[in-house]
Amino acid sequence: MAKHRHTQAVFKFSTSVPQLILDVRALKKTITTSPANTYVSIPPATITQLENHLTVLEDKEVKVGKADGATAARDEAEAAVIRDVRELLALVQIAANRAEDELETVTIIETCGMKVRKKKINVKAEIAVTKDKKLAGVLRLTSKAAKRGMRASYEWQMSLNGINFSTIKTSTGSRTTYTTTAEPGTKLYFRRRIILSESNGGTMGWSQTTYIIVT
Repeated sequence: MAKHRHTQAVFKFSTSVPQLILDVRALKKTITTSPANTYVSIPPATITQLENHLTVLEDKEVKVGKADGATAARDEAEAAVIRDVRELLALVQIAANRAEDELETVTIIETCGMKVRKKKINVKAEIAVTKDKKLAGVLRLTSKAAKRGMRASYEWQMSLNGINFSTIKTSTGSRTTYTTTAEPGTKLYFRRRIILSESNGGTMGWSQTTYIIVT
């Protein structure tokens, strides 16, 4: 069973109490009716508690500015409603984490009246070309490595126009260097492919192209 923990259910809490009440009532209606209630089961006691807290909040909001301590009482009632909504968020997140794929995860969250927030995932680039900080004309070529345990070699190609490439070297490691004598201002394009044994898939396709400007 796939879990998509990088996809998070969120609910925007309005800073306006009247709007918050409207938003939470809409959420309550959505999450307790079809099709949302086919994805997540909310205990009746949880819904009853939320309704009671909303009623209290409405009452306390009306009294703000009309009696001593009314604002503090309203804020306390607001906090209770927010806690209830966070409990609903947790239940929806559990259901979303059980989804078979990303599409179903998003469908569950949005059908339940919530929004999707995707956490950033750092994905290592296939290749990178950087200038050596000390040695003039030396470029450092770095490749995303083959899977652990697989013996591989890395064929590197270069081009002056990003179209016509020629092989400049083949390395046994995912990191290597290349020395260029190109004039400053020249744009050099690079790509690489991983070569595995036939039993592990043979020669892979070319990576995306990257470039560097000689200085």
